[in-house]
Amino acid sequence: ILENPGIKDLKNAFKGKPGIVVSAGPSLNKNIHLLGQCYDKAVICGAETTLTVLQKQGLKPHMVTSLERTGLVYKLFEGQTEESLKDIYLSACPVVPKAVYDNYPGEKIIVYRNFATFKWLDIDKGIVDIGPSSGNMAFDVLDYLGCDPIIIIGQDLAYGDGDITHAENT
Repeated sequence: ILENPGIKDLKNAFKGKPGIVVSAGPSLNKNIHLLGQCYDKAVICGAETTLTVLQKQGLKPHMVTSLERTGLVYKLFEGQTEESLKDIYLSACPVVPKAVYDNYPGEKIIVYRNFATFKWLDIDKGIVDIGPSSGNMAFDVLDYLGCDPIIIIGQDLAYGDGDITHAENT
């Protein structure tokens, strides 16, 4: 927490600039090609599971969010290097396992969830009212940054065609 900057430094830093949430639902497969033309026009923030999906398409988000407390999230960043993560910030809540931070060799931004625990720390990093998933967190982070409008792709919240629950390469 102490070693990394907080989201508070970015409050409304992108006011009025479009934001794009990239989640890992199956509809991402048919819409991912649209992101290439948006990189310089919008702030792209993806859930951590979308990072390799985007990279395999030659794309990269500006930020990835991590909120999940499951032990295997750190594996999503295996094989990444400082170079592959250049200009991609991990925006993570300190509730994620330490291994997530350790396995992400790029820049990090601390995002507190609106829990009393973070207020007790008395180390102001910025508090965001975050929903229950990394996709929700991506939306809330973009809102905190002042992005408007916020466009959502891949946030299906349900099964796609057949039994497909996630985009390819997740």
